Amino acid sequence: MVEGYRSMTLDELRRRIDALDDRLVRLLGERAELVLEIGHVKQELGTTVHQPGRESAVLAHVLAANEGPLSDAAIVRLFRAIMEESTRLQQDHRPDDPAGG
Repeated sequence: MVEGYRSMTLDELRRRIDALDDRLVRLLGERAELVLEIGHVKQELGTTVHQPGRESAVLAHVLAANEGPLSDAAIVRLFRAIMEESTRLQQDHRPDDPAGG
């Protein structure tokens, strides 16, 4: 895949990255909407926001999908950050339990 990009200029490559970043932001927003819905269901069920078992399952899933060139360690770091923000988002939307517990 990299070889197809070798004929592109630096500006063209950066525009491609900008377009991908736009898509990533939209996808993260879509994911956050689902996270909020899940947070509402968790609150209705009386469960805690943070669920370590689910975190492990998400990491296993994304690691299985990783085809590189990012290392598995990089994928874990990225998704831990995403999940941390997801937990924070759910906690921030629990008016009767600001700690999310």
